[in-house]
Amino acid sequence: MSATAASSSRLPGSPQLLLLIAGVIVAISILAGAPLARPLNGIGGILWIASAAWMLGALWSQPKRWLILAVSLAFALLYAGAIRPGEYRETIPLFLLAGAVVTWIAGADGLRWAFLVPALYFPLHIVIALGRVIASGGTRAVRTDPPPTAAAVPLSMIVAAALGGVIVHWWLNRKGDRA
Repeated sequence: MSATAASSSRLPGSPQLLLLIAGVIVAISILAGAPLARPLNGIGGILWIASAAWMLGALWSQPKRWLILAVSLAFALLYAGAIRPGEYRETIPLFLLAGAVVTWIAGADGLRWAFLVPALYFPLHIVIALGRVIASGGTRAVRTDPPPTAAAVPLSMIVAAALGGVIVHWWLNRKGDRA
């Protein structure tokens, strides 16, 4: 494994690790119920958004940044706006595909970018929900409680995207650099 490939797979002290922590906190908030659900969900959401911002900041040093960003945004917008995965049977294959595609586009340093789609999903999900409330003239409400999904669905988005990235990362390094 090259030095670049080794450095791209590290998690400690990274936005990817922060995203994993956020996913665990959101899962705990769903399981916890009142009175812990809302504060834990809020903390998880803030950490999730912080990890997305951190990843976007780190993305600017990448040579394929615009392509990585465009593809990641396209997946995240499609999933948050049209598909809205809420169960494992939807979440796992969709985010596995997204993580694989983004990693393939990014190449040898792509594994860390597999996390970008789930990182962007939550902030876009919030923006779309607020847009729907505004478009309804305020007749719709924004849910502030944890999502009524299986507890680990948000975490499964992250893990599935990472797994898709790991598979492609392994394949790219097995075959050598595509460039």
